[in-house]
Amino acid sequence: MSLERLHELRRLVEYHNKRYYQDDNPEISDAEYDKLFRELLDLEAAHPEAYSPDSPALRVGTAPLTQFVPYHHRYRMLSLSNAMTNAEFENFFNTVMSVHLPSLATPSIVLEYKFDGLALELVYKNGILTEASTRGDGEIGELVTENVRTIRNVPLKLEGSAPGDLVVYGEAVMLKKDFTELNNQRKTNNEKEFANPRNAAAGSIRLLDSRQSAERKLFFYAYDAKTEDKSSIIGIINTHTERINALKKLGFTVSPVLKIIHPGNLHEAYEFYRETESNRKDLPYEIDGIVAKAVMDEVREILGFAERFPKWAIAWKFEPEEAQTKLLNVEYEVGRTGAITPVAILEPVDLSGAMISRASLHNFDYITEHNFRIGDTVVVKRAGDVIPHIVRSIMEDRTSSACTIEEPKACPVCGSLTVRDTVKTNDDDRQHTRVIRCSNTACPGKVKARIRYFVSKQGLDIEGFGDRVVEELFNKGLLGSPIFQYTDSLASIFTLHQHKEKLISLEGFGEKSIDMLLSEINKAKTVSLSRFLQALGIRSIGTVSANKLAKSFLSLPSVERAYSQGGRESELIQHMKEAEKNIQEILAKPSINDKQKLSELRAIKATTAKSTLLGPSATEEIIKFFSDSHNQKELQLLFDTGFSVREEENYHNASLGDNPFIGKKILITGKSNRLLSREDMINFLSSLGAEPMAGVTRNTDFIIACAKPGPDKIRKALEYDIPILEEDDFFNQLDSNIIQKYRENQ
Repeated sequence: MSLERLHELRRLVEYHNKRYYQDDNPEISDAEYDKLFRELLDLEAAHPEAYSPDSPALRVGTAPLTQFVPYHHRYRMLSLSNAMTNAEFENFFNTVMSVHLPSLATPSIVLEYKFDGLALELVYKNGILTEASTRGDGEIGELVTENVRTIRNVPLKLEGSAPGDLVVYGEAVMLKKDFTELNNQRKTNNEKEFANPRNAAAGSIRLLDSRQSAERKLFFYAYDAKTEDKSSIIGIINTHTERINALKKLGFTVSPVLKIIHPGNLHEAYEFYRETESNRKDLPYEIDGIVAKAVMDEVREILGFAERFPKWAIAWKFEPEEAQTKLLNVEYEVGRTGAITPVAILEPVDLSGAMISRASLHNFDYITEHNFRIGDTVVVKRAGDVIPHIVRSIMEDRTSSACTIEEPKACPVCGSLTVRDTVKTNDDDRQHTRVIRCSNTACPGKVKARIRYFVSKQGLDIEGFGDRVVEELFNKGLLGSPIFQYTDSLASIFTLHQHKEKLISLEGFGEKSIDMLLSEINKAKTVSLSRFLQALGIRSIGTVSANKLAKSFLSLPSVERAYSQGGRESELIQHMKEAEKNIQEILAKPSINDKQKLSELRAIKATTAKSTLLGPSATEEIIKFFSDSHNQKELQLLFDTGFSVREEENYHNASLGDNPFIGKKILITGKSNRLLSREDMINFLSSLGAEPMAGVTRNTDFIIACAKPGPDKIRKALEYDIPILEEDDFFNQLDSNIIQKYRENQ
């Protein structure tokens, strides 16, 4: 009897799930549903032998994973190219509509919502969900099946006559009301709030504990499917609209709007775009644009694919949202180099589905240029993941009580005097911006920011060591001590295991999470030279410079020798300074006889500057870092814990094979669609044996132009007659399995 009841409960719970989450028409109360669900869980626990992969009981999650498993997509998950202007969309429209079909049918496009969430691939075998994965780099994602099973409107078992083998694509999103509820809960628990629903959805899918994912209330919208079963409900279809209807019949939630646009009706597309943009605030989920696709598969086959996106589809993005609110105050944050950043405190305002109460003011030059004042009504803008920032004041609303924003004379964290500094904002030294810095090496704000950077993805990439953890441990005195002027701050990361009991006792930390954190810290005790140099957070030293140093010097002692007193790089800077001093002396008391000497000195200065590995400003920063007694003590204490830096015997990874880019100076611009990030692309170039460049110079051999390349870099490349390669052209000159080999050797 109990097994019969178990099967009946599975059917009932899944039925009411569908009525609630997909049909939005519940037949029973929440209390009645909860009663059925608890009974199902009890019977599942009592009968483990009756396990079924399509049971709705799996929606509560299962035991935590230690890590996600890489998953090779059966079909490459491509991203979409973007239309940021009407002209770009019109070009796409004309391309599709001008296709001549053998069937003599008329092409058309379909417009649907572009959900702002996380792209997922779901695999069904004989109607049962067996695998779910993230996009990753398009070829390899992460297996997140247990987490996806917790999404209430994802069918665990397909309805009707499903193909034997089906791949479904869609977007996991968090509804606005659930996002607000989650952030309110996190605020109550003193946890960092999510910036927007997309980040919340992505973070929820990537939780190692699927029971936590189950609490996040995600929603899934299917937008495409593929199958090799050509006689199935999906296989016999040859238009997008039919495919969407078939997905609905199989039990999926799909975009509620499909707008068909025929040739000659471009104005209808513009009307739909404007209406959707105007009304999107009323939708229960976030959308950031419209997706336009060719309706017929026949058109899609003719147009085909570029290397990274289909030519028959495009994302027509909305303008970034803006909102008006009051600038109530300005607070100051201290970064890892001591830079003090002004942050606007705002009257809370809804922007892109999130309540915004803080926004970036960038720097003090930006404040001066835009004449912002406390008390102003201001316009706040936000685009994608970018931190909200103030773009302008509404001058006509300014009152006489509006206050000017003053530069801080003392550090807001430690009270030390501040100093003015200037940093260049482009590659040719013509533009600089004013930066205010804390002068105290042991400023707690600066130390905390350095630790955050050291353990972050840009640094040692210690999983689970996020900003909230750093904040909590620093405030509890577990990350460095003011008694030692915080010289033990980095070392204390690798002695945390000595305080395990204290860590477990902290609010919000359990034994399991602490064990995982300590395990990740232990994995980071030996790192490559390039990663370590970048993790130190030295001003002007990013991924490119760190790779260049590692490739040139191979070991940390060699780097230290070159940049210490008497070292090669140090001597070059000294020669350059002496030349500059002599130049200034001549300019102070010029005479006709000094013209030749002045020319020679300027030539010496220029030649010396070019001889430095990284350029004068970066070289001086490294010399300052390794000459500073505080930093020397900090590194010594770090290495005393057993931390070590690997020597880089040969930066060129021979297993990737010979290639035409070995030894070439290459600059990348834009966003790669083949690799995960800019840092990943830079590391990939280094593994090929190329030399990644930070800026365009006459010595640059190639420019690789990825999506949305920087116009200034392209202009300079054309001016210097430097070959420009599209990202696809670059990869076409390499082994077809090059990225897979690169991943295997990481």
